[in-house]
Amino acid sequence: MPRRDLSMTRTETDEFLATCRNAAIAVCGADGFPLAALAVRAPEQGGLVLALDSSSPVAAALRSGTAACVVADTWPRYDEIRGVIVRGQSRPTDGAAHSLALDATTVSTFDFGKAS
Repeated sequence: MPRRDLSMTRTETDEFLATCRNAAIAVCGADGFPLAALAVRAPEQGGLVLALDSSSPVAAALRSGTAACVVADTWPRYDEIRGVIVRGQSRPTDGAAHSLALDATTVSTFDFGKAS
């Protein structure tokens, strides 16, 4: 029996991201080890724009073109878990090191609600 496609459409992905306030962002530090931090989405700026605590090690590691991965998910119940994983290149916004846009190269999505 073929598996059901649990991915979200582009419209579903955009709507989902518009409702997510928080996301996790991960980058590789100068030593090659991963660094992660909680980020707050800034949807009013359009696209995937995140704000970080300026004292975060992730904020310190971000430079224009830094490879980054952002994960946003919700899980009211197991069978309702939805999420988006965006990988791409970071780009500081407005010259602030603690605010960045992510130019996506790969977007993966899942919606367990589609399994039933």
